[in-house]
Amino acid sequence: MNWVESFGGFLSEQSHRFGVCILSLIATLLIPCLPLFVEFLKSGAVREDNPTLTAAVLASVFIFTAGHMLYFCLYILLCIFSLLINLTAGPTSPEFVSGIGGSLLASVVILQASERIWWHMVMSRPFPEQLELNRSGGGK
Repeated sequence: MNWVESFGGFLSEQSHRFGVCILSLIATLLIPCLPLFVEFLKSGAVREDNPTLTAAVLASVFIFTAGHMLYFCLYILLCIFSLLINLTAGPTSPEFVSGIGGSLLASVVILQASERIWWHMVMSRPFPEQLELNRSGGGK
C-alpha cells in the first residue's frame, strides 16, 4: 500500500470518528436543549429557572454514563448545585443566583462535550453503541 492509500484510509477513519462525535453531541446535548431554544424563539427570552432545571436534569442523566470518576463527581456536584439554585431562586434571592443558570448549563455542556470528544475522536467508541452491536451480530 502506498502513502496515498494509507493517508486516504486515515482521513476516512478520522472523518467517521468526527461524524460519530457530532451525532453523539446532537443526541445528548442539542436535542435535550431544544425546548430552551423554542422558548427563546417564541417569547424572545428564557425563564430564569429553565436553564438551571435543564442543567440539573442533564447532569443527573450524565451521572450514569460518566466514563471516569472525575466526571461522575462533577456531574453529581452540578446536579445538586443546580437543584439548590433552582429551589432558592426568587425575588428575594441574591442577584448572582438568578443569573447563574446559563453558567451551570454551559458547565454541563462543556463536561459532556469533552467526554464525548474523548470517547469518539480518541478512543473511537461507537455511537449509539446498539447500532455497532447490531452490525457485528452481538445485539441479538
